[in-house]
Amino acid sequence: MDGVMNPGAERSARVRGAVTRHLSNAVATWQGGEPFGVIFTRVDGKEWMPGAPISAERCTVSLSVLLCHGIEEGVEGLSINGIAYCIASPVLPDSSGWAKFDVVEA
Repeated sequence: MDGVMNPGAERSARVRGAVTRHLSNAVATWQGGEPFGVIFTRVDGKEWMPGAPISAERCTVSLSVLLCHGIEEGVEGLSINGIAYCIASPVLPDSSGWAKFDVVEA
């Protein structure tokens, strides 16, 4: 196999890239690296904290953690549409390597 450990890896990467380009609504960078597509959501806090005495905004992002080596809760280095964010919740990728987590402006 000419040293290829996973012959389907290249094809899988192309498919993931096509899906990301199709679904993404924002552009991110991780620690100043190459830009990539993410799914970014901003929700008024009243929708996710019923009865809360204050209004807050919740931001979530879905991305492939394969593009963000070392990403974890409490770490800065993620920029979305030119705005710096800190990871505000655990980053728990699913079996495909995608994770959805909260972020706050840094």
